[in-house]
Formats: sequence, structure tokens, C-alpha cells
Amino acid sequence: MSDSDPVLKKDRRKCYESRDKFFVCYDIQKEAGKSEDQAIRACRNEKKLFDADCPASWVGHFIRKHNFEKYKEQLIAQGVNIADKNALEGNKKPFFFASFVTLRLLFMYESFSTRNFAFQNSPPRSSYSSTAVAAPVQRQLLGFTKDAERLTISDERFVQKHLFNSKSTKITPLIAQNLMTVTRKYHLYDDGFTLLSRILDPKSGIKLNISTLVEASIFLGNLCCRRLKDTDQVYPLALQLWQFYKTLKLPPLLSSPIEISLNYVMTVLGAPEAVAPNRNLLLDNGRLKESHFFMALMHLENVAATSGAIKEEWDYFRLSFNESRASILSNPCLFIPILQCRTGNRDLLLRMTTDWLYETLCEAAQPIAGADWPFLESLNKSLKVNCTRVRVKNDGSLDLPSSLAKRFAQVLKLPAQELPATLIPDVLSYLRDKLSTMKRERAEITLNELQHLEKRMVQLKSKLKEKQRVIIVDTLNLAYKSRKFDMAWVGPFIRSMEKHFAAIVFITKPHAKTALAKALHQAKPNDIVEVFSSLSDRAHDDLLSIFAAGRIGEQAWILTNDQFKAHVELLREDGDFAASEKLAQWINRRSIRHSGDHNSQFAFDEIAFFNRDVRWINCQAPIDKVLFLPVCHTTEQGQIQKYEYHVAFLPS
Repeated sequence: MSDSDPVLKKDRRKCYESRDKFFVCYDIQKEAGKSEDQAIRACRNEKKLFDADCPASWVGHFIRKHNFEKYKEQLIAQGVNIADKNALEGNKKPFFFASFVTLRLLFMYESFSTRNFAFQNSPPRSSYSSTAVAAPVQRQLLGFTKDAERLTISDERFVQKHLFNSKSTKITPLIAQNLMTVTRKYHLYDDGFTLLSRILDPKSGIKLNISTLVEASIFLGNLCCRRLKDTDQVYPLALQLWQFYKTLKLPPLLSSPIEISLNYVMTVLGAPEAVAPNRNLLLDNGRLKESHFFMALMHLENVAATSGAIKEEWDYFRLSFNESRASILSNPCLFIPILQCRTGNRDLLLRMTTDWLYETLCEAAQPIAGADWPFLESLNKSLKVNCTRVRVKNDGSLDLPSSLAKRFAQVLKLPAQELPATLIPDVLSYLRDKLSTMKRERAEITLNELQHLEKRMVQLKSKLKEKQRVIIVDTLNLAYKSRKFDMAWVGPFIRSMEKHFAAIVFITKPHAKTALAKALHQAKPNDIVEVFSSLSDRAHDDLLSIFAAGRIGEQAWILTNDQFKAHVELLREDGDFAASEKLAQWINRRSIRHSGDHNSQFAFDEIAFFNRDVRWINCQAPIDKVLFLPVCHTTEQGQIQKYEYHVAFLPS
């Protein structure tokens, strides 16, 4: 005791007696799942005596020492050698990430599943006998893992003592939490379902804490995904968990895994909207997508953890991920459990991941965003995918390095550009609906104006020969390029376009119509030139450009550096993913990038007669999996800077 502390009010024995009484009550409250502050408040009478009989510095010291001793006992019970510094470092609590789309849910899930109970290959617990575990327990656990080395002795003994021992009747909140973790980890669905029913039974007297709620919610999500129980059996338990969760006021960081898992369970069960989360509301705020993404992460962790057959679990992962409609390259957390896999399935898992990754990118029919390319390049190295940059010639053939060209019997060539037969009508249908409704919003495009543009484009198309092409130009996009509006660029522009296009369509606005007409009169173009002006300066001239090109068809190209992401994302947010993908494909395959300003010579990209999207390349060589990887680099404003092309050789 320091000199500054007051003299003991009675004697040391009285202080120690008050201390022991307080800690008896304190430990009971902690075992019930309460926090330190909650436990102290529950034992406030004992705490008052403790404060009255002991100096303040002693009280704080005793509480800190008591908590530390309990923590050491917990580590020893888990088989951790507390004398080993490295072992203690491995038991530090993991931290949480703030963003769901990065690693937040993954590490949150790992945090809850390992808190207060360690499973990572710990030695036998000192408090248990070293005798072998009964055969039925091993068979039940090994039924999922297929690998004796995967199991820890502490897991088996814990399950034997509390789950399969009929004489064990007392289950504390901490034991209930750990049992739910074990049943989820080893897929003991029958035993876990029975255990959860017992925990939620009011007669059992088991208090449900937050950690147990998290484990139970995730367990039910896995159970529903596999359809292992009837709805009549699962729904009462899910309803109890949901009602208990609604009584809690948790911060978003703690509530996310519970709410997402229960949303998924209620959706799979088809629960009534009066009880279950409203499905339309989930679609609006994205919670349903998060539920599927969260379940996909759990399935992926199961795939990476087991040494047995992984095909079924992998199919569940792909199903959940497809339902989430998340972007692969925007979620690096997907590849963390795969790359950290240390089971005998590692090579198989890497090969399945590679095939799934590039099959998904091919199905998207889009170039790879420049911002995503560094991550994909690093991922290719981990997946053992060789990738090299190439140049595409005008005829579509790939200019490979000589060392790679020798490996192929023929020159690799991209097929000519193809547009699906339904692509143009679908895009036109979307644009017609979109433009006709914008008058009620802010664009002020009338239906009559749209019909007039369509009629003009039909007349123009009738004047063209079979292989002649049309260029659609957003006039203001070029005129304002240097922040100075003039039409001095029109003459040089038309002369540079005459070599490649038989007709030019200018989309402009009322305030620029007169200046453009004057510039065209001075230029005296030889080709067909059409000028279409919207009725309002507030009109969406970019959408009018897309509509004009779509109405002409495969003979039309759009001169733009824009990817029109605002309109593509608007469709995606509305839930019309098919129309969003088709519009993005149309823009990608019909756009010509330009450079230069109105005072200098314009420079244009060569017209891409091949599809600028990820696609397989047919070849006859020892390497039968070759992919074409176009990368589109853009500015912060979404304008295209350049395209670069790569070829990937997947391991066979």
C-alpha cells in the first residue's frame, strides 16, 4: 500500500472478506454473459462493502488482477502455453473492419466464432483425462472432416463432456455459446438443432447472450441453405431468435451478422411478412444481397477448411454468391480463405477458383476496369495464371512475343465482332421508356421529340449502302472540351471523318444549333450530315446519342469517351440487371474513343471490329485454356483514357 493511501478502516481480514464476497457475485454475473460494467452494477451492494473496507487503489488492483487470473485460467483450459509468447500473441482478439464490402463480415464472423474458445490445434486440456475419446464421438465429427488431423483433442473432449454426455445437465451461457460454435464448425446439424431447441426452451433456464445469438443465427442459415429440416421445425426457432434480437439495441457493427443471417433464414423459409423482414424493403436497402453475400463467405470458409469432398459446399457457395450479384474483383475478401487453405484440397480449390473466376468474367461480357487490373494481376500470380500484354492488329490477330508464338500451331485471332440479335431491340425499348418518362423529372424530352428522332434515323439508314457506316457525335462534348464554346473544330473534324464514314449525325441543343449550322455551311461537307437538336437545353443529349445509334443499328458508331455509367448503374439499382448488362455491352461495342481538342488535329481509335470483353480464344496447342483480357483505363470522371490488351494462359 502506498503512503498516499488511507489507513485501512478496519483490518486486512475484513478487506479480504469483502473482496471475496464481491468476486463470488462478480464471477456469477460474468458467467451469465454480462460485461464487466454490467457485472459490477449487478453486484453493487457487495461493491459498496468492498469500497468501504479497502482503499481505492487496492480495489482497482484487485479487480485488474482477478480479471487477469481468469484470463490465464481460460488460456490454460484451452491448452495454450502461457509461458510461450508466440502462443499468447496468437490469442489476441481480432479487430473489425468498418466496410461490409471489404473484410468486415469475414473477420466479424471469425471473431465471434473464436471468442472465449480456441480451436486451433491446441494440446490436451490439463483439466481433462488423457484417455481416448469414445468412438461414436470421433465418427460423428469425422463424418464431415474426413481427416483426423483436422480435429483438436480439446474439441472432442468438450463435445464428449457437454453434448453427448447424458449426465451433463447444467449448461451455462458460455458453454451454450461454445457448443453452438462446435456444432456449426463440424456441421453437426442434428445435434446442433437439438441443442438450440434446448437453449431456447424457457424451462431450461439458459440465458441467451449476444455471442450465442450470433452462432445460432449463422447455424440456422447453414441449416436452411441445405434444406435439412422442415420449415415447421425451423420456423419456431428462427422466430424466437428474431423476437429476441428485436428486443436488443445493438450497434450496427454487432447487429450486422445477426440481422443478415436471420434475414436469410426468414427469406428461405418464406415466412409471413408480418413477422419476417419485408422482402421488398430488403431489396431496396440491399440487405438481401448482403445476406446472400454473407452466406457465400461462410460456405467458402467451409470449403477451405475441410479435407473431404468439397463439390457440394462449393456449389452452395456459387449459388449464394450469384444471388448476391456482387462483383468478384470488388470483393478481395472472397479470396482470403482460398489462398490461406492448407488442406489436401488446396490445388483442387485453386483450380476451381480459377475456372470460376474467368467463367464469371466471360459471362459479364465486359472489359476489365483499369482500377481492378492491379488486383487481378496479383491474383493471377497466386493462382499460377501466366499473363502477358499483347497488341491486336487491324485484322483481329494477336501480336504475341516470339517465345509464346512458337507454342501455337496457328496465329491466334479474335473473331469478328458480333451483336446478339436481341441486343438492339432491348436497348431501344429501354431507351424509349426512359426518355419518354424523363419529361416528368428533369430532362424534358417529349415523346414527339423521340418519335421525330427515330423517323430521321430511319430515313438516314435508307440512304446508306450495305457496308457504309455512320458516326454519331455529341456536339457539346467536343465543343466544351477546352472550356471554350466555339465551332471552329467542325471543318477539320468533318474532313477527318470523311475517310471512314458515309454519314455524320450531330446531336446538339437549341443554344448551339445556329452556330453549328453556320459552321456546316462553311465546311461544305461531301457526305450526308444530319443535325438533330433537342427542344430543351436540359435534355439528356448522351441518351439521345445512344438512341440514334441504336435505331440505325450495326452500321452506327458513337464518338465518345464516356461509358455512360450513370445510366447503366441506374438500371442496376432499379433491379433490371439484364437491361443494365445489355446497355453496357452495346455502349462498349459501339464506342470510338477520341483525343485532341478543337484547336488541334483530332485523333480517333481504330474501329474495334472485335469485342472488347473478356472471352475465350480457340486455339490448337498444348495450352487449351487461353483468354483475351481487355483492360479499360478511365479518368476519375469516368471517361475512357485507353485500352490495353492481355492474354492469360490458364493451368490445365
